[in-house]
Amino acid sequence: MIKMLLLRVFSVIVATVPAAALAQEYNFTVGVHQTTADSGVAGASTDGKFNFKAGLGMAFELADGMHFRTGAIYNQRHFDEKTSFKREVNFDYIDVPANFQYGFNDMFALFGGLIVGINVNDDTDVPRGITVTDPEAKGLVPLINLGANFLFNDMVGFDLYYERGLGDFAEELKDYSSFGGNFLYWF
Repeated sequence: MIKMLLLRVFSVIVATVPAAALAQEYNFTVGVHQTTADSGVAGASTDGKFNFKAGLGMAFELADGMHFRTGAIYNQRHFDEKTSFKREVNFDYIDVPANFQYGFNDMFALFGGLIVGINVNDDTDVPRGITVTDPEAKGLVPLINLGANFLFNDMVGFDLYYERGLGDFAEELKDYSSFGGNFLYWF
């Protein structure tokens, strides 16, 4: 119920970006982040991993200092789940952010908003001889994020961010979170 509401809010936000905001800025995004999650399996623990992300982004100027940021970013969300054995959980997504960014000056801004993660791969790797079912990953995963953007020389920038999943993102896996950094090249 809450996920459908968030997806509808996301759709309204994307649909209401003013048509006058045609002065778009584009960027290449490459980054790394540490991913963690909680397991719903009794006695299980999870260990986060460093993951990779890459994609294209764009920004629309809405008002002086205010931008709407979106794009399509390939994002790995991999981690290890440990019970009596170690299972590598490998989820891959195409993330579509709907972020609002406020720039305090030309070099520093804060941003936040919603992200919809579209699942493109859910795979697990277990030791030989152990049979386990793959977790049923949800097709769409809503997330929230907050971060800071630093811009240098009007073309090179960095994002530092925290993102958190809203609810379960796979069978017996919940409370996804990640902290990371992105390199941005604006053109």
